[in-house]
Amino acid sequence: MAEFDRVIGELKVLARATPLDKEILIRGLRFRNRAVAVTGDGISDVGCLSMANIGLAMGSGCSASK
Repeated sequence: MAEFDRVIGELKVLARATPLDKEILIRGLRFRNRAVAVTGDGISDVGCLSMANIGLAMGSGCSASK
């Protein structure tokens, strides 16, 4: 937890992340009562899009993510 808190204090944008990376980040932020916005375009992003406070599906993505 201490490492997460240290990293999250410096992190601004997470790019090229795996679905697991996104899930860890979302769960950690939501646990700390932070608002979370996620973008995604593929089937692997569906879970993260629904977990976030704001889920933005990319227009070129699969229909499941929209």
